[in-house]
Amino acid sequence: MPQIKKILLTTLLLLLTALGASAQVTTTVADKLVTGTGIPVTGTLKITAAVAMTAADGTQVPAGQITNVVLSSTGTFSVSLIPTIGAAPYNAFYYVDYTTTSSRVREEWTIPVSSTAVNLKQVRVIWPLAPNVLIPASQFVPPPTCTPIGATTTNLVLRYTTNPVGWICAPDNTGDVTLNLENPTPLDAGKFQWLPKNGLTITGVSCSVDTGTVSINLDIRSAVTPNNSGQEVLSVDLLCNSTTTSSTNFSTTAVPGGAPVALLITNTTGAPGIVRVYVNYLLN
Repeated sequence: MPQIKKILLTTLLLLLTALGASAQVTTTVADKLVTGTGIPVTGTLKITAAVAMTAADGTQVPAGQITNVVLSSTGTFSVSLIPTIGAAPYNAFYYVDYTTTSSRVREEWTIPVSSTAVNLKQVRVIWPLAPNVLIPASQFVPPPTCTPIGATTTNLVLRYTTNPVGWICAPDNTGDVTLNLENPTPLDAGKFQWLPKNGLTITGVSCSVDTGTVSINLDIRSAVTPNNSGQEVLSVDLLCNSTTTSSTNFSTTAVPGGAPVALLITNTTGAPGIVRVYVNYLLN
């Protein structure tokens, strides 16, 4: 019985070890090394963990852990490594020593978390003379305090603000345009147009008047036929009054670059002196 228990315990430990190993998240680095004249480089890569680190999935990598890779006769290689991006400490990286028949070169790699293979351009870190460090933009990771603004969670970049002071995540492609039309009447429909330079997505439309009311819409037209009606933006005309009103009820939101957006005046009451229309958008 003790022998059976020992066998069962050993089997259980092996299973747990296998499960732990399979749970490790790795990223494949694959590329081809050639000389300046296009001749394949042959030799070995010695990849060494520069510091002890704990990967984002909890995997422990001891300092000095070595992975050896042999370059093929065509200079290609492929190796799976524990990602350093998102690991602790934040400055974890690998030393990579290239050893060939004629030379030895050392460089540094930082490994992103990726389900598809990455190449050398995506992992190499260029270390100029201290104290400056040059890291490819694709390897930047926002600090823990970097959080999205409001409900916007896409197309975010790292920004430094003074109110509040510090780094935030904010959209890099937001914009707005103002369309003001004096003494608007339905006869003015299509006369006032806005021409975006780049493709964009309209995210909101708001408006106001000084007196009375104005019903408006926006019409996406062709640059070659700017006087012809096109695709209306709002599914229901927006009623503008002396208090700013807004709408996000769209029939379409995509505006191609170079396509005129015409302001439509569909109805007025009370002889308004001006209608003010504000359009918010995200650049595509």
